[in-house]
Amino acid sequence: TNEVDVCVKECMLCEKGNRSNQDNLWKLHIRPNGSFYCFRCSKKGGLSDLKKNFDRFSNFDGSTSQKWNAEDSTTSNGILDGQNLSLSYVIPEQSRMNSYQENLFPTISFTEQPRSNNGSEVNRKKVLQYLTSVRGLSEEVLIKYSVGFAMQQFLSDEKKTWIDHVCVTFPWMRLWSENATEIDDSDEDDKIDLPDETEERTTATLMTVRMKFRSLETKGLQRILPKGGMWGFFGWQTVDAATQKSIVITEGEYDCMAVWQALQLLPIEDPLRNVPAISLPNGCNSLPVDLTPLLDDFTKIYLWMDYDKSGQDAAEKFARKLGINRCVIVKPQEDAKVIPKDANDALRQDPKVIPLMLRQAKTLTHTNIQNFEDLREGVLQAIRKTREVGQHGWQATSLSKLTDICKGFRRRELVLLTGPTGSGKTTLLSQLSVDFAKQGIPTLWGSFEIKNIQLVQQMLQQYYKQGHLNSLKDNELEKVANDFDALPIQFMNFHGPTDITKTLEIMDSAVYNDDVQQIIIDNLQFMMPMSSASSSSGTKQGFEKFEYQDLVIYQLRKFATERNVNIILVIHPRKENDLFPLSVSSIFGTAKATQEADLILILQKLKGVVSLDVKKNRYDGEVGTVAMEFNPTIRCFCPKAGK
Repeated sequence: TNEVDVCVKECMLCEKGNRSNQDNLWKLHIRPNGSFYCFRCSKKGGLSDLKKNFDRFSNFDGSTSQKWNAEDSTTSNGILDGQNLSLSYVIPEQSRMNSYQENLFPTISFTEQPRSNNGSEVNRKKVLQYLTSVRGLSEEVLIKYSVGFAMQQFLSDEKKTWIDHVCVTFPWMRLWSENATEIDDSDEDDKIDLPDETEERTTATLMTVRMKFRSLETKGLQRILPKGGMWGFFGWQTVDAATQKSIVITEGEYDCMAVWQALQLLPIEDPLRNVPAISLPNGCNSLPVDLTPLLDDFTKIYLWMDYDKSGQDAAEKFARKLGINRCVIVKPQEDAKVIPKDANDALRQDPKVIPLMLRQAKTLTHTNIQNFEDLREGVLQAIRKTREVGQHGWQATSLSKLTDICKGFRRRELVLLTGPTGSGKTTLLSQLSVDFAKQGIPTLWGSFEIKNIQLVQQMLQQYYKQGHLNSLKDNELEKVANDFDALPIQFMNFHGPTDITKTLEIMDSAVYNDDVQQIIIDNLQFMMPMSSASSSSGTKQGFEKFEYQDLVIYQLRKFATERNVNIILVIHPRKENDLFPLSVSSIFGTAKATQEADLILILQKLKGVVSLDVKKNRYDGEVGTVAMEFNPTIRCFCPKAGK
């Protein structure tokens, strides 16, 4: 064992042969929260799946019972929803968390202390009017879910200033049983200070572990505090896992409140009336593996994601993560007069639609053979999506012409990028990854050529865009860094030559644990062997190098398809005359790379003029050139004026 996982010598779930071979041992990892993953056979699941598959684990008690007392704790560090934890997490001051709800509903008082000045009457009425009149939510449901509001500062895109935004607050809650020290996060700079006294808890307490702040006027502006906090579900206060065996999980906060509100209109004897509704912490982009054990006791899980490509892809992914036998996917009927995009839309159309859609929810199909009826919804949805916005996938927002040509970056696609040395390939990908992350796309970087500190420094500058970071004061720089820290970007901790097997293991883990959707690998040459000990001649060694490159391409192509992710891979070009533009045939290696790729991008740099050529586009066949110029101050490629 190590500090993180328990490693099992032989995975009995592997259907492949030769399980006992030395290279196949110690591939099954069991995490502290009970979830497991095998890096050989890719089998995965939660604690309940582990119990079913391993009889020897049948006596292991890892239940998530909500009735915990102090004597249940085996350590002084505490128990959270049945999981032993260390105090490495930041626990916010509960009175401050409660104050946000008091801002919205002044008649509710958790303490005798005066409310913060965030609760101006003008802002209160503005927020309440939006939630009730626009979103159609009742005050009862808002109080039930502890919704509030507060002020937060966000950086203006147009000016080098921080602007106050009225934000709706959504608490992430979990049950807590411990002798814990609360942490006061009330400092304006979000610094964490320990108070002089501690508050002891001897029984289970419903606690806010983090708070999400979402701008009322600009949905894309949001912040999650405190930093260093743990994951939780919005709406967990509606859950009693000891008595409830079904649960609804929605993509957004407004959706789960809409579901709960509609179900309260059902007769008392209706089983659906008592089904709790919660929402994912960060929309359809992730279901943190730390939260999956909380759902182990539920025998039926309704997954209600937005009715778009991203939402439906996420529903399928989460169903496989939680167990397809107990998950049902909620979708509107194709013959409906008006198709609601999400649960909140359904509430505003007619509350009766919500229980109807829940009753019609279906499980995923197991078969590997499909007919048109199986594909019908996805096909029509894709056509509508393209017809409405002309795009499909996440966008290169800083280079709109690139999006216009390739229509976005999509799951299950392999993208190749090449360009001469020093043309800015890493800089361009750094810029694009910031674009993706700002859209909420979890992104994993594998930078084998440039160290992560240099890469992130460049990203931070590209994220700021208002001038050089050196011109900022320390407190301003900290604010920019805090906002950047909220982006879902992770980095492989590798530098220099790295074995492809190890790289795939890290990618696999990131996709399962963090729901990574975009992977960037810079570059292929660093996954190639430096030499071949078995080679007897240079010619043979050259053939082996090409064969190995084809193998790497095959493995990445397969990974993108099977793990439902987008992979961007940098490949250096052949040594050619730099007076002429590169072409598809300039890409180093055999033709396999260009054959397997769905999208090929070539960064051209001729006589100081920079452009990006889209040379292959399997999605719709459109190709073209993006004229660009480089801004050294903000380290970004920008559309060339007049182009």
